[in-house]
Amino acid sequence: QDLGAKRVILARELSIEEIRYIRERTNLELEVFIHGAACVCYSGSCYLSELMGGRSANRGACAQPCRFRYELYDDSDERIAAGNLLSNKDTYGMPYLKELAEMGIDVLKVEGRNRSAEYVAVTTRQYRKYLDALKLHGGFEVSNEDETEIMQAFNRGGKHSHYFEGKKGKDSISYLCAKNWGIPLGKILDVRGNMIKVKLFANIDMHDGVEV
Repeated sequence: QDLGAKRVILARELSIEEIRYIRERTNLELEVFIHGAACVCYSGSCYLSELMGGRSANRGACAQPCRFRYELYDDSDERIAAGNLLSNKDTYGMPYLKELAEMGIDVLKVEGRNRSAEYVAVTTRQYRKYLDALKLHGGFEVSNEDETEIMQAFNRGGKHSHYFEGKKGKDSISYLCAKNWGIPLGKILDVRGNMIKVKLFANIDMHDGVEV
């Protein structure tokens, strides 16, 4: 602030209490990351992409090596884990939207890097909708339909708000899959040869992408 900056973009791994602490101590505009991909490292301090492929994450050229599959070995060379060990779950900040707005956060950022136009349209529309509901009614409850639309557009690990809650660790990692998880469609009841019997939770149609 003393150097003449007008706005500060806060690191994605800050908790809601850390954000509040900063808000109470400055008149600068504050920008908070509300939805989308979160780095496994501390913001602005990742050298993995530069090391592996010569593309610096700190200069906007991240190749996302944290989304690769890795194997972890202990000191005796025994493999103790395998999977997407560095792939952080995406942030879902809707439960903290009211709190952030009431504390006076000036800008909310929805991640759009390498995402589809549909994803950007859906997520920004939904957050705009509930910000408007806050102004008109002082509160809101996200409908199941809207939540499903947000999750279906893209989610990596479901509704995850651990950073806002101050939690960092293994529960924040999307071990099984580093891409879009989509939404649960049903439960497999039986497997016979190359055929499966499924009880559907949601409707499916021709050309839908389905993963077992």
